[in-house]
Amino acid sequence: MSKIDEYVLKAIYYKYVIEIIGNDIFIKYNSVLKEQVHVTLVVSAIVHNQNWIVVS
Repeated sequence: MSKIDEYVLKAIYYKYVIEIIGNDIFIKYNSVLKEQVHVTLVVSAIVHNQNWIVVS
């Protein structure tokens, strides 16, 4: 993992209080807000790097 990727993961973690295992981000769907966060991250990932994989 590059320093940039590590920085991005930490920023997402502190902003949304998610679970990170390795390089994977997990968001539990227990509210509409978290679903909106997931959608926002998916769109952002696709825009910034076509090689990132987002699974829901």
